[in-house]
Amino acid sequence: MRRSMFFRVFRLALPCLWIALSGTAFAESELGLDEYLAQVGRGNLGMRGAAEISAGAFARSVEKDVLLAPTLFANARHASDASEGSNQFYLSEKVNATSYSAGIQQLTSFGLSGRLYYQIDHNDILNPRSPLVSAAPGFTSSFYDSKPVIELNLNLWRNRLGRETRATQTLIESGALVTGYGESFRIKMTKAQAEAIYWRLSLARETVAVQKDSVARAKKIRDWNDRRLRLQLADRADLLQAEALLQARALELQAAIDEEAAASRAFNTGRGVDSDRVSEKLIKVDTIAMDRITIPARAPMREDVKAAEAAQKAAVASTVIGREKNRPTFDLFGSVALNGRDPRMSQSVSQSFKTENPTYAAGVKLTMPLDFGALSDVREGYGRESDGAVLNFERRLFEQERDWADLSTKFNDAKRRLQLALGMEAVQKEKYDHERDRLTRGRTVTFQVLQFEQDYRNSQLARIRSQAELLTLLANMKTYGDAK
Repeated sequence: MRRSMFFRVFRLALPCLWIALSGTAFAESELGLDEYLAQVGRGNLGMRGAAEISAGAFARSVEKDVLLAPTLFANARHASDASEGSNQFYLSEKVNATSYSAGIQQLTSFGLSGRLYYQIDHNDILNPRSPLVSAAPGFTSSFYDSKPVIELNLNLWRNRLGRETRATQTLIESGALVTGYGESFRIKMTKAQAEAIYWRLSLARETVAVQKDSVARAKKIRDWNDRRLRLQLADRADLLQAEALLQARALELQAAIDEEAAASRAFNTGRGVDSDRVSEKLIKVDTIAMDRITIPARAPMREDVKAAEAAQKAAVASTVIGREKNRPTFDLFGSVALNGRDPRMSQSVSQSFKTENPTYAAGVKLTMPLDFGALSDVREGYGRESDGAVLNFERRLFEQERDWADLSTKFNDAKRRLQLALGMEAVQKEKYDHERDRLTRGRTVTFQVLQFEQDYRNSQLARIRSQAELLTLLANMKTYGDAK
């Protein structure tokens, strides 16, 4: 009976035990940097929005090719005209005209545009009166005109050799690239900030641990002096000094706890979580691994500089477009058409592919603005804007190189300071342990131990600050790498 009761209780307790162990495992699960950055990518709506905008802008950059792509067009028109004398070849009471056309038109990059289309016109002429047409009253003349047509237009002044067309293409592409690279750089900066926040929280937790150890050591020293005072082996001043140190360490511990709470809020904000608590364990900074950290590889241009380059190209293209639109228009045009006419549409279409009745046309068109003074000022203004855009990009490129050199110098300096901080921490710990041992044997004074304990704690905090500085610099330098 007792054995049966034992197994019954065990079966009831087993699910509760499993839930408790699972909850503990979940609460203490380790969250690595890569997984945290993945959470930021999924949960940060600003980062997701930037990714969508960037991808859309890069996809939109090919819109420039649409400008030169063949275009299908079609027209349908019906008109009814009862005004006499509407046609110079004949008079009539009324003309009903229906027209259909469809074809392809295309613009080229060297200033030539063309159209190839087919047109069918159906005309109903009521009571035609003309030397060419004689008919009884009420008679209606109906016929179809069919023709394939090729029309060409060549720019000889404005948009000569397609300058305005190519500039428009550049403006379309560069405008999209400015947005694409700008949002891509925003993603990189968000990831760099998230990486810095991750190490901020990890080191904040380590700082809390250091301060807790410092409080525990200060409490031991206070208690030890309290016992010595009760045994009348020490002066009350030693106890008061130890108590003051304990209170100071407690205050510093509370400041470290507050910093950890602030880092936790920033940590959760980065990944889009509305909480002030981070339950996961984070990777601790590996001091040995940090010694092997090197300057990361970089791309020739960072995304924000690429965006500046695209903006410079867009500014230059806008200048070209502005100059071209104020130039005189002088175009050479021509057209060739084959013609067919018959009361039956099928016969009209058939005749239109024969060469017996061609139509040729050629000519020139000129449009010229006459305010030459204003035009000169406009051209000068566009030129200066273009020169300014080039100078701005060259300055941005210069700043990028200087910023990288500055980051590289700071990175190497931070590594050297970290090595010094590690060495100092090891020495200060050994010094403190040795002096504390001397205190227990009555060979030194409390003040000396307190001083050494403070030196050791300061060396630990200096090492943590050096690690934070180095990791923040590394995160910023990663923004110079190739986009993923």
